[in-house]
Amino acid sequence: MTGNILRTVVAVAVVLAAWSVGRLQGQALDQDRYLITIDAPGGTTTLACAKGCNWKTGEFSCGAARCGYTFNQDGFARR
Repeated sequence: MTGNILRTVVAVAVVLAAWSVGRLQGQALDQDRYLITIDAPGGTTTLACAKGCNWKTGEFSCGAARCGYTFNQDGFARR
């Protein structure tokens, strides 16, 4: 009987902990200054800014196996 009570208490604690972590992550998204989605399937990489930018979408591609770009708040890229 005590084992069942202990399992129930642990299960409730795990559920409450998971709920509070999920809630805090949702609050972090609301407080972010910038929110940018990057899609890099290979070839052309596309960017979509949902929050904090003066641009909505951007894209770049390079011929190298690995490359990097820097985007500012206005959407201008620098290699």
